Amino acid sequence: VGHEVETSAPASEIKAMIRDLYAMYADTFRPADMEPLWKNWKAYPDGPVPVPLIPPTRT
Repeated sequence: VGHEVETSAPASEIKAMIRDLYAMYADTFRPADMEPLWKNWKAYPDGPVPVPLIPPTRT
């Protein structure tokens, strides 16, 4: 809340959110099904690199 006007977020913040979502799914999915997701996640950028944010109504 209060960040709606931001146009980017640090890669580390995005990567942490994705990690947390994957961790929730990992509780109910087989490890083999999660493996490709974790592999891709490891390749995501990290650190202060800005990641552009796209409004949810835009594709």
